[in-house]
Order: sequence, then structure tokens, then C-alpha cells
Amino acid sequence: MNEILAKPFTKNDFIEKISSYLQSTANPSITEGKSLTKTNEYNYTSIDIQEFQRLVNDVSISSALELMDYFQKTLPETRETIDKMFKGGELEELSKQCHSVKGSALSLGAPKLGKYCDMIAHHMDELKKDEIESTISNILYELENLKKEVPQLIAAKS
Repeated sequence: MNEILAKPFTKNDFIEKISSYLQSTANPSITEGKSLTKTNEYNYTSIDIQEFQRLVNDVSISSALELMDYFQKTLPETRETIDKMFKGGELEELSKQCHSVKGSALSLGAPKLGKYCDMIAHHMDELKKDEIESTISNILYELENLKKEVPQLIAAKS
């Protein structure tokens, strides 16, 4: 998935581009017979179910679950990259990485992660060193938490 979608783009442009990618990598176990009517008692702290429902309404339950599954698979590498950039003092690259993660997080219903990434991506120069450290800790925590919650969401909606 190395294609580029230039800004500004419409929601339909985004859905079309992602859908073409998902069709080529579809995992049948998460695309057949999905419904949001199945409930789950899992207490989500990082995923906003209402935001995820908006995504489902825009693209379909199967596409939404495929997007979430792909996002979940990238979480360990994303966490490692952000941690490494921060520890290495690569602040410009860290800002770019957080900007990218912010968009995915907000689109998929992870508003806390999106908020923290936005702080680094757009307001890092306004933050004190301890505030940057705290925000990075929050990002790493949210990424770790999402590694647990996303499979729960996929299982609940399967």
C-alpha cells in the first residue's frame, strides 16, 4: 500500500483508494457475514464505538473491519518507530509520523490517539520537554491499548 492520495481529497476518493487495496488483500475471516448488531461487554477505552459506527456507515462493516485489522497489524511497528524517533531526537520525522497516525486513528475511531498525535504533529514547538515526553508516553500507551482492543472489536463484530 505505497500509493499516494494527494490532498485535498474527498471521502469518496479515500474510500475508493482503500477499497481497491482491501479487495486485493481481503482476509475472508473478517469480511464474511459481519454485523454491528452483535454486542460485546468488553469495555473499550481507546476505541470510540460511535466513531467506528460512522466509519461502518460510510464504507460497510466488512471494509471497516478490514481497515481496523490492517491498522492493528501495523501497531507494533508504529509504536517502535515513534519510540525510536523520540529517543533518537528525530523530532521532525516524529512529527510527520504522528501526523500520519493521527489521520488513521481519527478515521478508525481512536480519538485519544488522534488527539495526542495531533499535539506532536502540530504543536510540538509549543510544548515543554516534559509535556512532549508525557504526550509520547500517552501515544505509546494508546498504541499498546489498541493492540488489545482492536482484536476484541473484530471478534465482537464477527
